[in-house]
Order: sequence, then structure tokens, then C-alpha cells
Amino acid sequence: PATWNIMARHVHTDAPATGMAQPSGRAKSRLWDLTITPKPWAPPLAALPRTTPTTAVLLELRTAKGLARLSQRLAELAKEHGAGKVRALTFERWRFAAMQEEAKAAAGSKKMSKQPMHAVLPSGTHCKQANTDLVAELQRQGVRGDAATKVV
Repeated sequence: PATWNIMARHVHTDAPATGMAQPSGRAKSRLWDLTITPKPWAPPLAALPRTTPTTAVLLELRTAKGLARLSQRLAELAKEHGAGKVRALTFERWRFAAMQEEAKAAAGSKKMSKQPMHAVLPSGTHCKQANTDLVAELQRQGVRGDAATKVV
């Protein structure tokens, strides 16, 4: 409404702050607050990651840098073999398809399910269909058949 006043919802008292604020009964507990008893559905502290925040950030940055390098290398190889410019999501489609294919292979194999998988990057050993799809995608973007296979 045009006459709605945002300040009408708040009554300013000009009272000095006491610093004694306490959460009310309606306040939601925070999972990261170690001074309160966790909810029964909260994950146990032993299940939380064991890396320090600094290490986690460094790993995240290294992974992002690796992804950027791989994407750039795919674009360079495709350009060398006849593609003008690789479409924006070509690398991402391959990456997610390969990760999904590896997850399915790991679910069906006891040996593979025990091997740790990278959370973001596929290993490249069990992603034949994703590689075939990437070859087809590169061919649609102008890379010849034999050259597309070399790129992948």
C-alpha cells in the first residue's frame, strides 16, 4: 500500500543498551555453538571435518585453480584442432557426467567404493560415456572426429 509506513512496525525507546540480551524460547539453536546441547538430529562432532579453516580454504582454492586450468587446457586443445571457441558449459557438462558415471561405478564395485573419490574432479578412469559425449560435443563445435578423440 502507498500509505504503509515501515517505521510503524518498530517503536524506538531511546533506552540505553544493557548488554544483557538473552535468546528467547523461540530462538533457534545454532549447530556450531559448542556451549549448548546439540539437537538429536545434529551430526556428531566426530563427523565434522578434521581440517582447519585455513587448510580447507587452501584446498578449495587449489581445486578451483585446477578446474580453471583444466577448462583452459580443453579450450586450447579444441582451438588447436579446429574449434573456434569452446562453448561455456562444455567442460562443466563433461565434469558432472564423469563424476556421475564414476559414482555409479563405485556403487556397483566393492573395490572402487573403498577408494576415496575427489569431490569435484573425476579421476578419468571410469568415465567412458562422458568422454564419448565430450567427443560428440566437440565435433558439434567444429573439431573433426579424429582430432576430437585426441583432445579428449
